[in-house]
Amino acid sequence: MDHYLEFEYPSDQIEVWHEDILLASSSSAVLLKEIGGLVYPPTFYFEPADVSMDLIYKNQDFFFCYIKGESSFWSFYESDLAFWTYLETVEKAKPLDGKIAFSPKIFKIIRK
Repeated sequence: MDHYLEFEYPSDQIEVWHEDILLASSSSAVLLKEIGGLVYPPTFYFEPADVSMDLIYKNQDFFFCYIKGESSFWSFYESDLAFWTYLETVEKAKPLDGKIAFSPKIFKIIRK
């Protein structure tokens, strides 16, 4: 089965919360849907300017995804793989370049 990426560009305000802490807010987030192969939940990617960067810290974990590229991970409190960004994307994943994603398993994502 093929595994491919679909991108959406909603104009809705997207917010990311952890309890009562607002971590990101944007009306220009990119929504990634991965189709086929492994099943991942749809994930929003934010520009770093839309993220409270002072609340997160970069850890030493790097991974390579054959359909997206090389990623770097960030931590938040006790969650080591809470955020990630693609530093060097493959051509099909260029809309993700430098943007930050939040694990929908850890954070509350609100679409207004």
